[in-house]
Amino acid sequence: MDNKQSKILIVDDEPDIVEALRHFLEGRGHRVLTALSGEDALSRLKEEAVDLALLDVMLPGIKGTDVAQAIRELYPKTKVIIVTAYPEAAQGLYNNKVLEGLLVKPVGVEQLYKKMLEVLAFDDQPGVADKQQAGIKARVIVIKAKLLIVESHKAVFDSIASCLRQAGKRGELYEVFYARDYQEAAGALVESRPDMLVVNSGSLTRQERELIDKISISDGAPKEIIVYEPPLGGGLGQQELEKIAGTIQSLSLKNGFIDFHWVSL
Repeated sequence: MDNKQSKILIVDDEPDIVEALRHFLEGRGHRVLTALSGEDALSRLKEEAVDLALLDVMLPGIKGTDVAQAIRELYPKTKVIIVTAYPEAAQGLYNNKVLEGLLVKPVGVEQLYKKMLEVLAFDDQPGVADKQQAGIKARVIVIKAKLLIVESHKAVFDSIASCLRQAGKRGELYEVFYARDYQEAAGALVESRPDMLVVNSGSLTRQERELIDKISISDGAPKEIIVYEPPLGGGLGQQELEKIAGTIQSLSLKNGFIDFHWVSL
């Protein structure tokens, strides 16, 4: 199948994520349809056949898992990949061959695209057919955001920062700043001008909560304030770290903290 002729349906209830993926895929030569709900997705499929449907699970109305089953029954030639933070909801469908792919959020766009190429059996991955074609370039979407993390425990900050560095392998580039308390944060907000403020709610005093409210409406305020709550004991396990990273990824896409790079295939 020629990747210039492939048609992909993106189904997600977050318009900014849908738009970012649409822009990325069209930049790679694909034709893209979009839907913000399960009902909308099935309506689009009635109007036009697609080669691949990319689904979230948690959709308003008809869930992504039900859409996947309907696609398998009504449009058996359409391949289906589910991308979700709740893989247990779709694992049975994957095991029963209803899905061609199941990816767990947070997932980088390059990892997602690699899976899409695999499912569609394209030969345009590096090292295969396109390696014979000189001068071919592709536009790659990269998340770029500055984060200020306010955390009294340096070890917890280090765990979050390490998790975010790992996200760099998925095309997520975060510049991370550290503040031990709100006194340090006040200066760091002016110096670093972060896109997002990440805060440990467990150590917030009433006065600090009021400060967050003031920060959110001040000139040059961060676009998003993410408040996380560590489990009892104060440490963050892998699940909590991935949840924070997933929230940061989602809000980065929502706010357009992205850049596009051209790379040679």
